[in-house]
Amino acid sequence: MISLDRNLSETWTVVNAPASQSRNNEDRVEFLNFQLQKVVDKIPTGDFTSLEPTAAPPPWLQSGLKRFCRLRVHHIKILTQISTYMSIRDLISNRASANTLVRAAAKSVDLHLEMINAGEINPLLLPTAIKLLLTSLSIMMFAVSDCPDEYASLCVQPLQSAVHILSDAQRYVEDPDLNICGTLHVLEKVIDAIQRSYFQRSAPFISRNGDTGNSVDDRENFFEGNVFEELPTPDSEFFSMIGSMTATGILHGDNLFG
Repeated sequence: MISLDRNLSETWTVVNAPASQSRNNEDRVEFLNFQLQKVVDKIPTGDFTSLEPTAAPPPWLQSGLKRFCRLRVHHIKILTQISTYMSIRDLISNRASANTLVRAAAKSVDLHLEMINAGEINPLLLPTAIKLLLTSLSIMMFAVSDCPDEYASLCVQPLQSAVHILSDAQRYVEDPDLNICGTLHVLEKVIDAIQRSYFQRSAPFISRNGDTGNSVDDRENFFEGNVFEELPTPDSEFFSMIGSMTATGILHGDNLFG
């Protein structure tokens, strides 16, 4: 954990560097990712060594801690990637970088599921784990809003999994900084919008007289604008706020869904 804290501290040095130094950021981030991988390689495959041999932690705590370490490493990788751009919107405009980021955000949900399915989790780690999850959800929801054709099919399953994670978490996670209920409300609207839009897109477009219409034109009209524009929440202002977020701002995703 100390090594992860050190790596994260160096990442923030890059994030907060003056604009005149920004051209060196990509090289610096590449080096930080290299350092981070060295930390990952040192995470034991077996149990962590106890500082006090006579007070070894139970197996469920060992298992949860190892998976939490991997989750935090993954989160730092996401932040370092975002730090090379002025905002998430700028990053999403670069297709190669956007694909990497969105897939990383989707993978973080899988890591959460692995941690949960492995058994009990230290209650002290749960609020932080949920906040890391909200970061990934913010990224996926903005990507789907900005490029529904590109990312909806990739993100819908992770978003559905996140609903189950958060539904369970709200029963035993008590943190005034977390608005799990509000997040679930937003997530359910987003998933519903994705499913309805893609259901209508995949359905044949039949006119009243039985002739097949111009499906290409109809689909383009259906997807014109924001896929979530009909929803009262989230709205265009909501996604604009996500898009303008930097790596520093993304850490406060726990308050984004209020």
